[in-house]
Amino acid sequence: MLDNINQVFDLGKKYAIVGTSGSGKTTLLNILNGKLTDYPGSVKFNGYELNSISGDSLRESILYLDQQPYIFDGTIRDNITLDESFTEGEINHAIAKSALQDVIDLLPNGIDTSIGEGGRLLSGGQKQRLALARGLIRGKKIEATSSLDQKNALEIEKNLLEQNDLTVIMITHHLREEIREYIDDVLSLSS
Repeated sequence: MLDNINQVFDLGKKYAIVGTSGSGKTTLLNILNGKLTDYPGSVKFNGYELNSISGDSLRESILYLDQQPYIFDGTIRDNITLDESFTEGEINHAIAKSALQDVIDLLPNGIDTSIGEGGRLLSGGQKQRLALARGLIRGKKIEATSSLDQKNALEIEKNLLEQNDLTVIMITHHLREEIREYIDDVLSLSS
């Protein structure tokens, strides 16, 4: 599936991994985010062998957007800050970059609305945007994007791709023309 791949991901650059189902996109993403550790060959992160980096250190650097992110019982603010101290400006910036403001505007108490256990008041795409805001506020430098909500995917992708200090690794079946200009390198996988 993933044979003879030699790819360098430089900090601050934007990448698209494109391929059909079964081409190895998800496997490669799982290796890059530390979920899959038993693989042949060598994978380096910032010059260090990926297997030598602790899971905690890797998670401090990588924000992986899952289809079903974990949402805590509490408010939107609680889920973004996780009881850490951030300024209103930092919170608002993360909300804007994650295209979450339209959701907050519809809630009765805005950012301080309780969203229920597991975020039951939010759709799957809204939960993904909330998880994105949670990562962005912490200054994560590498983005692994997967299965973004289609309605807001283009806006979110553009917001991420326009950030010069962020390394973006996008996994997709098809690279949208609207974002192609933002991508520095495309890795095409075939099944």
